[in-house]
Amino acid sequence: MDPLRAPWTLAAALLLLVGCGPAPPPPGPPFPVEAVSAYVESERVAQRLVGLGVGVVEDGRATFLGGYGWADEATRVPFDPQVTRVRWASVSKTLTGVMAMRAVEAGRLDLDADIRAYVPAWPPGRGTTTRLLLTHLAGVMSYEDGAVDPWPPVEQLHDPAVNTGFAWALSRWIGAPLVRAPATDFGYSTLGFNLAGTVIGAAQGGGSAAAPDAVFLGMVEDAFRGTKAAGIVPDRTVAPGPSRATGYLLLEDGSVAVAGEKDVSWKAPGGGFISTVEQLAAYCELVAGDLLTVESRRVMWTPPVLPDGSTSYYGLGWGVGGRDDRPRVEHNGVQEKAQTRIVLYPNERFCVVAMTNTDTASARYPIDLTRLTEGIEDRVRAARTSSRP
Repeated sequence: MDPLRAPWTLAAALLLLVGCGPAPPPPGPPFPVEAVSAYVESERVAQRLVGLGVGVVEDGRATFLGGYGWADEATRVPFDPQVTRVRWASVSKTLTGVMAMRAVEAGRLDLDADIRAYVPAWPPGRGTTTRLLLTHLAGVMSYEDGAVDPWPPVEQLHDPAVNTGFAWALSRWIGAPLVRAPATDFGYSTLGFNLAGTVIGAAQGGGSAAAPDAVFLGMVEDAFRGTKAAGIVPDRTVAPGPSRATGYLLLEDGSVAVAGEKDVSWKAPGGGFISTVEQLAAYCELVAGDLLTVESRRVMWTPPVLPDGSTSYYGLGWGVGGRDDRPRVEHNGVQEKAQTRIVLYPNERFCVVAMTNTDTASARYPIDLTRLTEGIEDRVRAARTSSRP
């Protein structure tokens, strides 16, 4: 896809919608297509990325979608931001935070209730809450710091009779000891988010016979139905869906190899979703808009105070911080076959997303999507400033 096509397609669609109604507001300055595209392509080449897609949302609407390089290098399939699907990796955690707040708004979930009220299989006496899980303060083990191996065997991951969602995989580690006392210190845990997704689904299900992971995934589908974000789903190797990008791994000598295939749907709430760049940008539009109430966004983006009086950088599924005195929320994702980033300035409803089908195994050749999104941001802001009278 031509990376210049999408902005003008969007603009044309808006003109058609205006019809004979009220006069539209004066148009804003044109998007700096050439500057952004040249910069993104230069970063793709410098960082040795096979394929790369970016999206920009300004004032709550998508103004740019760009695809660069290859969705599949061997067959020369271009990376198309409206077609190519890339794993979200840990950006999925932001979605779990959003679903938690929608369950709170529905009166189904108490963020501070013991999760045993929703998942009785969780061992008693731990004082674990959904809020602690979503802020990485629950003391739950990660992949390698606990007493057990949480990874399901590949034969189970690729068996649809076993891999039916994500709640089934909790049994591999749910009885393992905590690695730290709850509410005492930050400890990043994708497994904790898998548990949180199960809690949210069980709470939303309200004691029904429906499987909690199925309820959670139904919440995601319902939230985006009828929008451009529709189609955000777990990446299931047993049912891969169309237009998945081939994944690549950057090696120490600077070459790339095709990455292996390993299912990630078993950890969907913590790192298992997939979409196009357009869908990820649309998701950011909705989060910046009315997908949640103002109060829900405030709660989601308020990081907790730790026992030593310091403030964590992490809210409910989102990193919380700022740049140049502008508040922003964000998340990066790193996983086999992909690296991703979402950054949102809520007060401006300004968002930049980036997705690449390249991961790295090389300290010599790191991938830095934060540098990429900030470079895009700087060029967009510069264009807006220079256009002022």
